[in-house]
Amino acid sequence: MRLRTVIFSEYRGSQVAFRDLPWIDVEKTVFIIINGRIGDDAGIALDYRTGIDTPRVIDSDWHTANGLV
Repeated sequence: MRLRTVIFSEYRGSQVAFRDLPWIDVEKTVFIIINGRIGDDAGIALDYRTGIDTPRVIDSDWHTANGLV
């Protein structure tokens, strides 16, 4: 796995078995907002692994070991 993928807890569901949070499937996630200032490291996304009609709203938590909330 590439280092960038591990650092940001990203994977492709078509290539890797299912992983739950803090991992995100980039094929089933839509980022709707990201930080406006360098260093803020904030982001909000819709995670569609739960279903097309019931996405989870997830946000970043890069300042702790959790990664995503």
